[in-house]
Amino acid sequence: VFNNAAISINNDAGTILTFNSERYDTDSIHSTVSNTSRLTANTPGVYIIAGHIEWGANTTGYRDFYIYLNGATILAENYVLANTALVGQVFQNLSTIYQLSVNDYVELKVQQNSGGALNVASFASRSPEFSMQKIAD
Repeated sequence: VFNNAAISINNDAGTILTFNSERYDTDSIHSTVSNTSRLTANTPGVYIIAGHIEWGANTTGYRDFYIYLNGATILAENYVLANTALVGQVFQNLSTIYQLSVNDYVELKVQQNSGGALNVASFASRSPEFSMQKIAD
């Protein structure tokens, strides 16, 4: 799934990303109408879960990126400082493999402290992106 528009993230505010579009969905794990932040397991099994984001340019502070399980448990985290050598451009990838039960859901959460609002940029085929695929029973 992806979002075809930039998402503004307030300074020092953890924010769950939403996704308004799908490339494909073979097991109805995502809805573009309700709970658009979630990928929900309808079939139990082992899944690979991945996300990719690109932040708007800013050379101040940190960028934090999480995969959350059921709104409470962190499954993976990627924390970086803004990159002054690349004019503040920050790219973050995150993935994990995890066993999910029926109705378990995962979400992507971000946080930044640039001193003001900062966008998770929208770029076709790469940001923001979120995926989940069953790889074993």
